Amino acid sequence: MPLGLHVLLPSTIYSALIVSLHGGFKTRGSAEIHGIVHITGGGIPEKFSRVLRPSGLGVTLSLLFSPSPAMRHCQEVGHIPDRDAYGAWNMGQGMALITPEPDKVIAGAKSFGIEAKIAGEIISEPGITLVSQGTEHSGKEISYG
Repeated sequence: MPLGLHVLLPSTIYSALIVSLHGGFKTRGSAEIHGIVHITGGGIPEKFSRVLRPSGLGVTLSLLFSPSPAMRHCQEVGHIPDRDAYGAWNMGQGMALITPEPDKVIAGAKSFGIEAKIAGEIISEPGITLVSQGTEHSGKEISYG
């Protein structure tokens, strides 16, 4: 697929799923949600830090979604290191939910036609560590303080 067609693919809208899982004004949710990280439009470290910093917890993300071909292309053409790419872009991630009930969240996402999976785990030490799938050091860990 040409690059221009990749960037024209529609975004995933998560609001109906989130209301279904968490509950709305007059509805109960179907899963316990402890945090919501909307990653589109920004990097993983900044977005997770906003949610986790008050608790002093951290996260290890070892099973993220792969970046889109458009992201990989921009990273290659711009010679953008993986650390910077994950720091500025979503690198294929849209929304992350912190939950003790991942099976309910994954089933709920499936019912809305949204692909979901367990990407990692919350840890007791502060900081964000992810396993890169970028073009520079795919498979290597990147840590953000």
